Amino acid sequence: MRRRANILCLCAGLFAAAGCYAPPDPDFNSPEPIARVDAALVAAGGGGGDQGSEERVPELIELLGSDDPLARMVAIRTLERLTGQTLGYEHDAADLERRRAADRWAQWWIERSGYDAPAAAARTDANARAG
Repeated sequence: MRRRANILCLCAGLFAAAGCYAPPDPDFNSPEPIARVDAALVAAGGGGGDQGSEERVPELIELLGSDDPLARMVAIRTLERLTGQTLGYEHDAADLERRRAADRWAQWWIERSGYDAPAAAARTDANARAG
C-alpha cells in the first residue's frame, strides 16, 4: 500500500511539474529542437487557413541540415507546402543524399530570389568537401 502511495505521489509531482513547463518560443536559431520545429510550423502557416509565405525559406533550407530527423521532416514538408516541390529531399535519406538535396534547395533559392542562402550553402559546401 505504501509503495502505491509513493507511486501516486511521484506521478502527481510529475504532472504538476509538467504544468509548470513553458515550451520555448518558435525560433529557427534556438538550441532547442522543438523551438526550431515550431518555427517551421509557423512558417508553413500554422493552420487556420493561412498558406504561409516564402519569407522563411532560407531558414527552412538551413533546417534541412539538422541532426534532428523531426526537424528535417517538418522543414521539407513546409518547403513542399510553400513551393509544391521537394527537389528530391528525403528527411530520412543517407547524410550525403540529404546534403546534395539541400544544395539543390540552396541553388533553387538563389535562382528564384536572387539572394544567397549563405548559411545553407556554406554548410553544405563544407560538408561536401569533408564527405
